[in-house]
Amino acid sequence: RGSVVKRERVSLDATGFDAFSHTPSDSAPSGTWQATLYLIGEDDSRTMIGSTTVQIREFMPDTLRVRAAQGVFDARFIGLLEAKDQASRDAIVPSLDEALQAMRRVSGAGNDQSIARCEALVQFARGQYGPALRGLERIVAAPDADTLSMIVAIESAVRREEFGVAQQLATRAAARFPQNPRVVEGALRVSQSTGRRDEALGLAERLLSIEPDNAL
Repeated sequence: RGSVVKRERVSLDATGFDAFSHTPSDSAPSGTWQATLYLIGEDDSRTMIGSTTVQIREFMPDTLRVRAAQGVFDARFIGLLEAKDQASRDAIVPSLDEALQAMRRVSGAGNDQSIARCEALVQFARGQYGPALRGLERIVAAPDADTLSMIVAIESAVRREEFGVAQQLATRAAARFPQNPRVVEGALRVSQSTGRRDEALGLAERLLSIEPDNAL
């Protein structure tokens, strides 16, 4: 921003070539930086013989690697949700820990929320429904909350018998993802648990229209 960051006098060898480097501090401003080379003459007079610009930008994590790691985690977690018995679910938990560690290795500071989300899902997998619900509260409150987080938050609230919280989450999720059978099924369970008969009937009809093959 008009300030001189570094000034250095150098002497070239017989080849006339050399290389120079500079590492900005962590607090250095981002933007376009300029490097200029001068030939020093008598009385410290300067003649510019070269100039270039470089872009200094804040660190951005490898988005594709982060998304790939999260995709692996989500696939394993869905496998846990679809497991038929507790033994099968318990067997999947260590693979969730491995996937979470992989996410931590490729994520930068901008992905703290992705890590927090997966940590909450691991807590749910371990039966820690209270910490899981608390960990997902801010995530599911966001306008772009994903369906898996919503489903797990609702299920966590139900298992803790926090039916008021479950009802709020289920209503929001069903309005946002009206054609997602898992979301509608979760909202139906909450309505049944809280005695909302008319609402439960409406959700049951919606679920039947989405998955007619599952009708009894």
